[in-house]
Amino acid sequence: MMQIVQSNAQQIVDVVPLMMRTIRNRLRERRAADINVPQLRAMLYLNRNHGTSLSELADHIGLTPPSMSKLIEGLVARKLVSRGAYRGDRRRISLSLTSQGRDAVNAAYACIQKFLMDKMSCLSEEDLKTIFRAMQVLQSLFVLEEEPAHPTSREMKIQVLKTKQRTDRFGAQ
Repeated sequence: MMQIVQSNAQQIVDVVPLMMRTIRNRLRERRAADINVPQLRAMLYLNRNHGTSLSELADHIGLTPPSMSKLIEGLVARKLVSRGAYRGDRRRISLSLTSQGRDAVNAAYACIQKFLMDKMSCLSEEDLKTIFRAMQVLQSLFVLEEEPAHPTSREMKIQVLKTKQRTDRFGAQ
């Protein structure tokens, strides 16, 4: 059993960076609205975590607060991100995507999804189902580390619906 766990861990360590590098390169080739990868990562996080603080965003992305502040200034100037008062504390800044920002994120996401669909189109249905099931298992292991501490009931319902839709598409595993 331990050998299988070790082999799987090694595969993840080897494959995930390769996939991320390939996706990053694809994004660089087809940048929507001239957005770089760190900006897109910040915008993707804001898309999932409306009203987050600058420090939370910096921590997630792995930048210092001053570096994140500069990145956000550029996105605010381009009207992709808006700043507002933080929930219950006007001294803190709350960040959200604008409608233009959501459009840019959706365009980039669609580009990535199409790229991955094209890449996987040569695989058999059995291989696709195996990948889908493996992704579900991995997501269940790691999703709690990325989710906000207290998701709203609406966010939880949306996540359940998305998971159900994906499962319905590929059939019960």
